[in-house]
Amino acid sequence: MSEENIEKNSYEGKSNAAVDEISSIDDIRQGMLLIGTVTNTTKFGAFVNVGIKETGLVHISEIANQFVVDPADFVQIGQEVKVLVTDVDPSRGRISLSIKRVEG
Repeated sequence: MSEENIEKNSYEGKSNAAVDEISSIDDIRQGMLLIGTVTNTTKFGAFVNVGIKETGLVHISEIANQFVVDPADFVQIGQEVKVLVTDVDPSRGRISLSIKRVEG
């Protein structure tokens, strides 16, 4: 695993080396801290690519610690963001993420 992956992906504050490389949704766990790229914004949130086939969703309520009317006011397509995995549902291919829980 490259140094870049170790720095970018962590599990409960520990290096991703302990979790091994993330290659599918089955490798994602609640509580993981990941760095991803915003791929789309909608009126209900932002989609983030975390390096696997499925993109994660940051619901509008999980973008910032203040009221968010338009997610595009807080994140832009192509922006790199640090996210916390709040829920994973492999059977439905869904990953729920939070930006505000990482930023405090």
